Amino acid sequence: MDVKYWEGGLTLHEIDAIEKMAEVFGQKKTEVKSEPLASGKPIKLRSFDQLKQLRPESNSMWPWKGYAGFRLIGGRNNEGEFDLIIVTHFSVIIVELKHWNGELTANGDQWYQNGEHRGRSAVSITQDKQYMLREKLRRSGRKFPSFEGNKFNSPRVDFFVVLTGTANGSKLPEKDRKHVLNVNEFLALADEKIFEKMLLPPNVPKRALNLQLNEDFDVFDNIFNDGQTKPKSLLVNGYEAEEKIYPPEGVESVYTEFQAKSKQRKDDKALLRRWDFSKFNDRELKTTEGRYKVVSHEKEVLRL
Repeated sequence: MDVKYWEGGLTLHEIDAIEKMAEVFGQKKTEVKSEPLASGKPIKLRSFDQLKQLRPESNSMWPWKGYAGFRLIGGRNNEGEFDLIIVTHFSVIIVELKHWNGELTANGDQWYQNGEHRGRSAVSITQDKQYMLREKLRRSGRKFPSFEGNKFNSPRVDFFVVLTGTANGSKLPEKDRKHVLNVNEFLALADEKIFEKMLLPPNVPKRALNLQLNEDFDVFDNIFNDGQTKPKSLLVNGYEAEEKIYPPEGVESVYTEFQAKSKQRKDDKALLRRWDFSKFNDRELKTTEGRYKVVSHEKEVLRL
């Protein structure tokens, strides 16, 4: 899956998750035939390598396209920050990434991680973005060719909160749980049957649906590049990037530095450095372990 990135607003965990999605939703693989167990039940595909093979070599549901790490200005000059938007063959999916570990619980519309307050429900926040994006697409003034002859003229917008750590949504309210998936559960959308079960409206014949939305990538490119987007804010451990201080314009660098301030204390300043590992040719730096070596070494140097 091709992904367009806006520089600056994504953390390493988010980039790793998006790259994994791009691989699963983008490689040409033949479908895995699961051999049934003695009980007659099929084997569940759980590993990343198995999930990569869910995509059939030729299937009308492909290709998909992603847009990652940007802020979008809505029709009422409101803004929404998006980790990832995926345009599929049927709908537009908003993906909110959360690298959380431990236990997730809720009290009303407030979420808690291991008993610590994490603010308003990530599902409610992402649902607000769904409303904003849906309205943005309706009022974009652009026609979606794939809807010609269809009674609808703008895409459906779905959303999921995807957990990339060890946390799961099992203890969240039912209204939240249906929108919360772990990474492997989300990647399983590469299976056409799972996709249809989760996203296609029940009791509606497929012939009545627009299943060629992936023919309209040019329209989405224009919508997301018409001056109404900018990079998502970079937020790390409670510090938000305010101003880029390195590198200067026209200078190539493998990292970008920002002056940042605490979201809790306005007088608390920090320096944020964001590495662009795609500029390294070293294969090891394509892995999480290799990247950690670079970052951890930097911490050791700063302690001296």
